[in-house]
Amino acid sequence: MHTRPSLKSLIELQISEKIPTAFQSKKISKSYFSRTGIKEIDSLLDGIPYGEFTEITGETSCGSTTLVLSFLAEITQKQQLGAFVDPSNSLDIESCSTVGINLNQLLWVRFGQKEQKLWEKLEQALKVTDLLLHNRGFGAVVLDLRGLPINFPQRIPPTTWFRFSQIVRDSETALVLLSRKSYSKSAASLVLDCYCLGDQWTKTGQKTEELRISTFNGLDFGVNLLRRQPKKTFSPSNIPKLPSETIQWKTRFS
Repeated sequence: MHTRPSLKSLIELQISEKIPTAFQSKKISKSYFSRTGIKEIDSLLDGIPYGEFTEITGETSCGSTTLVLSFLAEITQKQQLGAFVDPSNSLDIESCSTVGINLNQLLWVRFGQKEQKLWEKLEQALKVTDLLLHNRGFGAVVLDLRGLPINFPQRIPPTTWFRFSQIVRDSETALVLLSRKSYSKSAASLVLDCYCLGDQWTKTGQKTEELRISTFNGLDFGVNLLRRQPKKTFSPSNIPKLPSETIQWKTRFS
């Protein structure tokens, strides 16, 4: 008598066909952090920690997406695997290429059925995240909830976040929750809140009859450290420095 394969088996099969090393145990590294590629953040926090749950929050155009994509670029350029679980199908592949993400090392998990209920997509996203964390083949797993209605993820039981925190602990995987506001409660050991400080323009010297033309140069961002609970394995000499004020960084267009 034939039995139907489980959802877990089907997901593993589909992922393994595209990324054969996704469910192979990784060689243990002595590194505690992966750089984000943003020097202002890395100089103070040393990057995003492996074996911990990190939440990055912020509204539209706050810099949180740029921060996460830059982090994934660092992960994939080191030939580690990155996963982006995307229940709202909001990831922009062109932006991934622009920041230097190695797309051959990135698993993008999308949920493409338009008629599917939003809560069903979210449930599937949580199940996939759970599966990826348990198999420990990824350097980073990002769960993106920004595209959902802002209060919708509050329906997720707090025990889910604590379970994810326990699964990822002492692994070589960094779990990152990307959200518009904090949902993780005290489950996340690192919580960063991003916001936009302002935009930058340069006057070109060209004028029309009524106004002077300006060129958009980029955005200035701020990042507040809301929580940092260092690993118990840290010695006093390698605990990262904690900033006493907002970390500021910027993007500029060439």
